[in-house]
Amino acid sequence: MKTKVGNDIKKVVNLLKSGELVAIPTETVYGLAAIFSNEDAVKKIFEVKKRPASNPLILHVDSIEQIHLYVEEFPRIFQELATKFCPGPLTFLMKKSAIVSELITAGNNRVAIRIPDNVNTLSIIKALGFPVVAPSANLYGKLSPTRAQHVVDQLDGKISYVFDGGECERGIESTIIGIEGNEVVIYRLGSITPEDLGQHLGYLPGLKVHEDNIPVASGMVKYHYAPSTP
Repeated sequence: MKTKVGNDIKKVVNLLKSGELVAIPTETVYGLAAIFSNEDAVKKIFEVKKRPASNPLILHVDSIEQIHLYVEEFPRIFQELATKFCPGPLTFLMKKSAIVSELITAGNNRVAIRIPDNVNTLSIIKALGFPVVAPSANLYGKLSPTRAQHVVDQLDGKISYVFDGGECERGIESTIIGIEGNEVVIYRLGSITPEDLGQHLGYLPGLKVHEDNIPVASGMVKYHYAPSTP
């Protein structure tokens, strides 16, 4: 099977509905997408990327309103930040609702959610009517792709289709934030800086590093975005 490249949104939607994996563009990097509720397709993401099952995935939704469906509580401060920064490269870590499989969260009770700032990908999610999970469309430990050809170079023959949306605007992964105590903390540094967040929060959020070797959010693993893994 040779991976096809194109820009047919209807084709992408049909492939995803049939359980196939499709690479889609975002403002950060290209993501390897599957419908979040299709566990076989989600498992296939881990297999194709050679990604450890202990590394959680990020849920991609098309609106702030949709976020409410997949979390138990959407804290007010996160709603304010979402209004300011979304769609955009900011991911929120919140307590998941029962509808979100622990396969996605790697057994954690929190799920990472974001609204990608890409008109094509938002159209795909809207047409599906469901979120997708979409980690970077590369082999685990390799450089994240910012062009469709980068995806083909690594995953040709392993996935059905790459939606060519041109070069990603930012080329850096999203910033992941959560709440510990009463303050916002950063779990992964990305396009949105602590200073960007601090302008709204009134304080500079600290960086939280997991200490028990169990990541609570995507990217909290050494070498996760390195060009190659020793």
